[in-house]
Amino acid sequence: MKMKALIKETPREGALMKEVDVPAIRDHEVLVKVKRAAICGTDIHIYFWTAFAQERLKLPMIFGHEFCGEVVEVGRTVKRVKPGDLVAAETHIPCEVCFQCNTGLMHICKEMKIIGVHTAGAFSEYTALPEICAWRLSPKTSPFPDPPQGGRQTGSDRRGGADRPLCGRRCQTERCHENFLHRRER
Repeated sequence: MKMKALIKETPREGALMKEVDVPAIRDHEVLVKVKRAAICGTDIHIYFWTAFAQERLKLPMIFGHEFCGEVVEVGRTVKRVKPGDLVAAETHIPCEVCFQCNTGLMHICKEMKIIGVHTAGAFSEYTALPEICAWRLSPKTSPFPDPPQGGRQTGSDRRGGADRPLCGRRCQTERCHENFLHRRER
């Protein structure tokens, strides 16, 4: 099966929207259909290919690590989440074997990896996520919150046109790419 993904492919400013294979999951992972992804400072560094990104990324890489989505498949050893669960991602992946991980200090793991920096990220329609990084959310949680005061969430069209809805049927991955382009034009 194929999906759209925003990929940092070359060591220069920019990113490409490509069609790639949906990731296969390992025994301890879940496959998440990304519902919402946020652009953070790390993603800005990657897009503009700053020294921060140059020191950390091995290209090509699907980036983006702040996201939530629906679990659509679980690996053989996964116990805490099931298909249909809405999860938020903990963006730091602990090794689970170092001293820190074995003494309850996974947040300072010696071999910590970051989703979208060291492993494939969430500026895609699907992403593989280690179960330990999947935080199950209440079924009442909506990845599509109501706009403030009942209005529509809008943003300027990157081509200078009128405001338009930020949420909609368009692939969220495409919206991330447009937001990067819009930021550059400011």
